[in-house]
Amino acid sequence: MQYVVSDQASTNTATVHRCDCRAAQTQERRALDIRLHGPFPTGDQARSAAARTGRKRVRNCSSCRP
Repeated sequence: MQYVVSDQASTNTATVHRCDCRAAQTQERRALDIRLHGPFPTGDQARSAAARTGRKRVRNCSSCRP
């Protein structure tokens, strides 16, 4: 399984998602201030990348629960 990180400036949040997460795919199309990073081969690598974004809030997606 692979993972991506959504980086949203307006909420100052980085969220870890599974690559097949519908929420991540929908967010990327809807919001102009969201960037996706990845894919990453492991959840640990994705969480590390999320932390490196510098966002105040780093979390796992509540929809796909990576």
